[in-house]
Formats: sequence, structure tokens, C-alpha cells
Amino acid sequence: MNVNLLVWFLVSITSQLVCCLIDDVKPLLSLRDRDRIIEVTDENYESLMGGVKGYSTVLYITMRGELNGKACDMCNEFEETLRQASNQIYYQYPDLNVLFYIADVGVNKKLAQDLKLKFIPHLLVYPPATDNSFKWSTSQFYQYELTERVVKELMALANFLGKTLNILIKINEPFKYDEFIFYFGTSMLVFIILKKIILPRVNNKSKFAMAVFSFTVIFLSITGYKFTEIKGIPFIARNDKGEIMYFSGGMNWQFGIEIFTVSTMYLVLGLQTLLLICLPKLSVNENVKFISCLFLTVSIFYSFSYYISCFMIKSPGYAFSF
Repeated sequence: MNVNLLVWFLVSITSQLVCCLIDDVKPLLSLRDRDRIIEVTDENYESLMGGVKGYSTVLYITMRGELNGKACDMCNEFEETLRQASNQIYYQYPDLNVLFYIADVGVNKKLAQDLKLKFIPHLLVYPPATDNSFKWSTSQFYQYELTERVVKELMALANFLGKTLNILIKINEPFKYDEFIFYFGTSMLVFIILKKIILPRVNNKSKFAMAVFSFTVIFLSITGYKFTEIKGIPFIARNDKGEIMYFSGGMNWQFGIEIFTVSTMYLVLGLQTLLLICLPKLSVNENVKFISCLFLTVSIFYSFSYYISCFMIKSPGYAFSF
């Protein structure tokens, strides 16, 4: 009998807590737009900044208008990405305790002052509020690093929100026809050149295949790519503008793509030098030999000059540049 009374007591307390949470969040649900995001204004800021107990907060701080005649293009682009993420989360987890907010600093001066904002945009994720001391301006949060490279990357945003909200968000990426056409066309071109031009000129195809295989293994072994795998260095790195960084600064660090770039430079320089050595031995017109040798000499000079310019990115103090 005592056990039944205890169970009844616990169920009653839990029900009351749930009802309190529902009562707290119910007025906010009516403020959500079609993408289930609440717009923060100066009028409702004071009532929203304290959060809702048991609910995580996703706060996007943006600027839709212009400041000093300049618009924030990145702000508008990322808002579309955030709205897609919000829809996916509520579609996959309709009962998840999370509230999405968008605050435009152009119409919300109080928030900008409280958070002491110096630049925008920001995406902040607050853990669930536990007591009345919770405030957007003072509570701890997770911040999503917003750059021009990631503003349209729904997958990257979903990965961040999934980790902070402790859920798995499934994103179905659209089929990229332009990439398919590019890679398919490139593969077909290489295949046609190999089959129609190169292989008919090869007498011993088995030796040729073994030579290509051996060269590929050696090329991958001596480039240092394994070093990047062991150190966990990214294959392709980008700067804040989203541009690919082909070379890292300093001699103690290198990106994955940098290894193959430098190896390709060595390969091109080696082939040019080999052609320059073998060209005089060919039975062709002397004028053709002269023009070809002159062209190869100039090509080697500019190739080596380009190599030195790339090397100076790694070692700016290199003294033998030209």
C-alpha cells in the first residue's frame, strides 16, 4: 500500500511539472512562423531572454537591413540555411524540447547592447534552462563558426546542431548534376585517350600496366600523404573567403592537396628535363629540334620560377628567388 502511494505521489509531481513546462512554452508556440522560428523584437525581448525551463535555445543574430549603406549578404544567405535546418529538426523530432529564435539587430537594440555585439552574424545554442537565472546575455552557449564557406552548407549546420542538441539529423542532399557531368566527362576523356591513342602505341601492355601501377604506388609513397593521415591534417583547407589554400605557411606543416601539388611540379619539371635531353637524339628536322629545345628551355625556366614562388610561401626568407 505504501508503495502504491509513493508511485501515485511521484506520478502526480511529474504531471504537475510537465503541465508547468507546457504552460510556460505554450504562449511562445503561437509566435512561431511557418518555419517554426520565433522573431525577437524589442517588445518581446524581455520575456524571451529568460528562456524556457527544459528547452534548448537556438538563437540566430542577424541584420536584414543595411548598415552604413551596406547589406549583410552572408546574414540573409545563412537565414535560409537555418530555416531549412529548423524544418528538418521539427519534422524528424516533433517532440524535441528546442526553440529557434531570430533576432534582427536593426530592430532589436536591447539585445545588441546586452550581448555587447561587435559584428554579425552569430548562431548561439544554449543548453536547456534549469532555473530563473538563465539569460541570453549571461548564460553559457555553444557558437557555430560562421564563414562565407559554410553559410549555404546545410550538412555542416545539421552536424553542429545534432551534436549540441544530442540528436541525429538526416539530410538528403540533392543530386549535383554539374559535378556528375564534370567527373563523368573527365573520366570518359581519359578513357578515350588511353584506349585510342596511348594503348595502340604500346607493344607490351602487361609491362606498361605494371609500370603505371608501380609508378602510382611510388608516387603515393614518397609524397608524404601518409603523414597527413597520421596527423589528421585536412586534405583541402579553405580560408575565410572559402578559397582553397594550396600551401600552408611554414615548413613544419602541409595540407594533403599541397603534397600532390608539389609532386606534380616535380613530375612536370622532370619530364621537361627528360624531353630536353632526349630531343637531340630524335630523327627530326634540325629546325624543329631547335625550336622545340628553345621552347622546352623557356618552359623549364618558368616552371622552376613558379616552383620557387610557391616555395617562398612556405619560406618567405628564401634568398635565391628570381
